[in-house]
Amino acid sequence: MKLVMTTAMLALASAAAPACTQESLGSAYLGAIQQAAPAMLKCTMDIGVPVSELATGNSSPVSPETVDKFTKSPNCVAVFTTIQTASKAENPPCTIGTMCGKSVTTAQVAAMTYDQYVHANLQTVQCTIPDPSTSDAPTMALSLAAVGVVGLLAMM
Repeated sequence: MKLVMTTAMLALASAAAPACTQESLGSAYLGAIQQAAPAMLKCTMDIGVPVSELATGNSSPVSPETVDKFTKSPNCVAVFTTIQTASKAENPPCTIGTMCGKSVTTAQVAAMTYDQYVHANLQTVQCTIPDPSTSDAPTMALSLAAVGVVGLLAMM
């Protein structure tokens, strides 16, 4: 019984990633955030959602047209690609913010599909994030979300 309890506590302790900081993210990740910032501003213009809403996650309900614009925007794709690439290199993973009402790690952002990223940033009812138990697996060597570039820039 003690072995089961100890194993469960170790699993729980290893599942909770520490919060990301400027120091833990490193210059490469923060450089990627800066690189993505202009595309993020253009992305928000493409979809008609203020930067402040995406950065804080306090966006009002969005229309299917907004989701479609986000999905098709090359600027939004560029942000996702940059952030996802930086997240994949982040090791060990850290908790980058909140998406879909849950804490999300850099490993989960790295494991996101573009569709998940779109719905997570727009806070739609289809919002899902990868399971932390699979996205934090050490064999993946992965470490966003971009929760939003603007939110991460605030850390700088």
